[in-house]
Amino acid sequence: MATTQIVNLTLTLTPPALVALRLAPLLGSSCSLVHAWCELITTSAFLNAPPIGNKLSVLMAGHGHTPSSSSSSSPPTTAKDPGNAKAKEVKEAEEAHAKSILIPIWMANFFNRGAWSVIALNSVTLYSALANLYLFPEGLGEFRTVFGLGTAAAVAHYAFVPAVAPSVGALYRLCVRQQMGAEVGGKGTETGKSAEEWIREWHGVHRVRMFSVDLVAWGCFAWGVVGVLSRGL
Repeated sequence: MATTQIVNLTLTLTPPALVALRLAPLLGSSCSLVHAWCELITTSAFLNAPPIGNKLSVLMAGHGHTPSSSSSSSPPTTAKDPGNAKAKEVKEAEEAHAKSILIPIWMANFFNRGAWSVIALNSVTLYSALANLYLFPEGLGEFRTVFGLGTAAAVAHYAFVPAVAPSVGALYRLCVRQQMGAEVGGKGTETGKSAEEWIREWHGVHRVRMFSVDLVAWGCFAWGVVGVLSRGL
């Protein structure tokens, strides 16, 4: 049994409850990292050409429906062919127009839901880590420092908010303008950036955050939790 005193209130945790408390920061940071990875994959889809020539695409689309599988039966083409150049130009323009519509809609829908799940997961991580550090520190031993580093990294997640706020706000405004009947495909009024440029900016900051503080937080809690639980409570 683990016991702590808060003012005049005594809190007692049974061994299973204490194990759950030790695990909570790792579970919260793991879910946050998976959430961030899914966001990275999703936004990458707006910024990269689809890999239609790899083995997975051939498998999913079926033989004969991808460039790599149908190249043997197709006549050779050259980059200097005017017809090919024109077709490529039209395709790129259509894709850019589609992205200018879809990206603001995606961001508005995603952020309207995803922001709350991110806050909830980070709250689980932070509050459970603080409870381990300050309410039930006995048994952490030398791993208390590791828990502290993980907590600091989790807090640092919010330091990136000012860096992503401009792109999120700009995409929201583009979405509102489109939904109110403004011309689709226009650029943001603040700096003349397109929706694709704004999502690229968001993607870049998000990637740095995920591979720095988010990954460090997860690594610290994984190290600390495994270390504490492997030697018993």
